[in-house]
Amino acid sequence: VNAHTLLGILNKDRGYYETSVEHYLTAMKIAEASGDSLRVSGCLNNLGVVATKQADYAKALDYFQRSLQIEEQVGTDQAQVSIRYFNIGEAYENLDSLDAAYAYYYNSLLIEEKLNSQEGIFYARLGIGKVDARSGNYDKSAEELGAALSLALEMEDQPGICETRLAFGDLYLKTEQYPRARMEFFLAQQKAEEINYPELIMQASFGNYQVAKAEGEWQRALQSLESYYQFREKLNSSEVNNRIGELQAQYE
Repeated sequence: VNAHTLLGILNKDRGYYETSVEHYLTAMKIAEASGDSLRVSGCLNNLGVVATKQADYAKALDYFQRSLQIEEQVGTDQAQVSIRYFNIGEAYENLDSLDAAYAYYYNSLLIEEKLNSQEGIFYARLGIGKVDARSGNYDKSAEELGAALSLALEMEDQPGICETRLAFGDLYLKTEQYPRARMEFFLAQQKAEEINYPELIMQASFGNYQVAKAEGEWQRALQSLESYYQFREKLNSSEVNNRIGELQAQYE
């Protein structure tokens, strides 16, 4: 189980989602056969993460809720419950259910503060800040994102720094502060390329496109949009999505 889970994580981080799902499903089959509910929970959570990256948010939510149910029934690790809360919050955010998203992010934050986990507090505050921005609570969003960025810098969490700069870029885009948005997306893309993180490069490229479009810089907008589609096609091709669906159907 551990070996297949590790291979699933490594392939997920490299953008090889089909291979990642194969390993996660194999790990879950072994865990179910041995009656190891908590490892099944971990596999469900990992499958939900891949579904999120594939933009299948309803399926991701189902995986996360099934995983949370196991954790609440047989688990004793509150950190794992918090992770499920965060992931469910993210799924609801992507499904535009912002009140539900905020509630789950906030419940995750409460647990992480009790555990005094900097990493957990970082992710919870990042989630809250993103929901605040989408809800029009811009000052609150800037406060939460500022706290998240400070934590990411303190932990030297390079993907976390990048994610927070992307969130700041979205906030400044919403408030029509285009030079600040452009700078945040530029810094995010620079960091994403430095750590070779295709998903974050894709997000930064789309942010750069949105800013360039808003400013009427059409050549720059086109270049950024081409970069975005290049990475999106690599990560979310219909062929890969179909193959993942086939794997999951075979498993079920």
